[in-house]
This record gives sequence, structure tokens and C-alpha cells, in this order.
Amino acid sequence: MITTYRRNRPARIVLAEDDRTTASLIKIALQRTGVSHDLCMVHDGDSAIAASSSETPGDINRAYDLHANAYVLKHPDFSDLCRSLDAILNFWLRTAIIPVESCR
Repeated sequence: MITTYRRNRPARIVLAEDDRTTASLIKIALQRTGVSHDLCMVHDGDSAIAASSSETPGDINRAYDLHANAYVLKHPDFSDLCRSLDAILNFWLRTAIIPVESCR
């Protein structure tokens, strides 16, 4: 999941998830955070560099080589998923200061 944010605007979140049920659960969990966001979901390998569930070091390294700012594995438990999303959004949208140039 890649997030960009400008203050006073909704966060732009790109979710790469090949399993539509999991994508729907993540969408619901994001809505429950109360954070204003625009969600873009992609579902196939051509639209994403790696499956969200890959723990392969090569996939993780490739994501960072392509300038991903984080690589997060999905949680199978919905409660854990919600806690993880809350932590991610809290850091990236409330704590981190992101340069305006990177938020195009």
C-alpha cells in the first residue's frame, strides 16, 4: 500500500491486492479509521509489483528499489489488520512530514 498526503486534503492510498475479499476487508478497515482518503485498488500482477502477501526477500527488495516507502504484509485476522492500518495511517498521516514535491 502506497500513501501520499497533503495537509487538508484526503490521503491518496494505492492498494495492491489480488484477493478481492481481502481488498474489500481492507477497504472497510480504512473506512473505520475515519481518515479522509481516496482509495485506488489494483487487483492483478500487471498493476502491482508484487502480491501483498509475498515475504520473499526479492519481492521486498524490488519494492524498495522502486522507491516504495513501506512494505507491509497483510494480516489474516481482521482485528490485527485494523490495528496495523491504524498504526500505518497514524504514522504517515499524523506523524511524518512528507515533502510537497513527493505528493504529486
